[in-house]
Amino acid sequence: MRSGIKPVALTIAGFDPGSGAGISADIKTFRQIGVYGIGIISCITSQHHTSFHNVSEVEKETFRDQLLSVSEGYRIKAVKTGLLTKRTAEITGDWKRRNVDIPMVVDPVFSATSGRDFFKRKDADFLKETLLKYADLITPNLNEASILSGINTNSIDGMMEAGISLRNELKTSVLIKGGHLEGDATDILFTNNGEIFLKDKRVEGVNTHGSGCILSSAVTAYIAIGEDLNTAVSKGKSFLKGLLKNSIELEGVGRLIEP
Repeated sequence: MRSGIKPVALTIAGFDPGSGAGISADIKTFRQIGVYGIGIISCITSQHHTSFHNVSEVEKETFRDQLLSVSEGYRIKAVKTGLLTKRTAEITGDWKRRNVDIPMVVDPVFSATSGRDFFKRKDADFLKETLLKYADLITPNLNEASILSGINTNSIDGMMEAGISLRNELKTSVLIKGGHLEGDATDILFTNNGEIFLKDKRVEGVNTHGSGCILSSAVTAYIAIGEDLNTAVSKGKSFLKGLLKNSIELEGVGRLIEP
């Protein structure tokens, strides 16, 4: 890539009106890392940093038109997906199948932190077949990894078993985020070359709304720049850790992370 030319990364995700998660957080992350961010809205949510109220899906044809227009207009170097619906997941998977050379990071969002479910356990096989098997990296949290693998992930051993199972089944790399386990925050990256443990001291006193979106979009941005997967994941983790350590405070809200 010639000096001074920015790579383009695409996020396909929901809109969070508080901008702490979803497409706004993704594009802010892309910008911080030095990537030009473009975005396709899959759904519009009503939420804030501690509560999720409602979600409305973008119409199928509108979503498809968004994807077609950015594909025609930009040379996309990497793609990240966040909150999707069954229809938008299927359309995205079909697009990736026809654009195999563009790396795609899938954050398989099954539910909001507040407990709102977007997909059920019965939808796991559908998502695997229509989207996840086309991804270059999937980034499930503990609950999502458990749903997708059918394995209890409430321990490091469970994370290992689930990650190996998903890697072998989907033929793709897997980053299981272990932030909800006790002790240090430990994620595990599973690739064809083995497993890498990524451990950090936990940062206390910060609302982590949007942290999963930010991590997967940071990894995507580093891939767009040209980093290999291992380096992109390591740098993505460091980027998120920096935000946690340097959180912002909003009046009447508390400490939040913001790219």
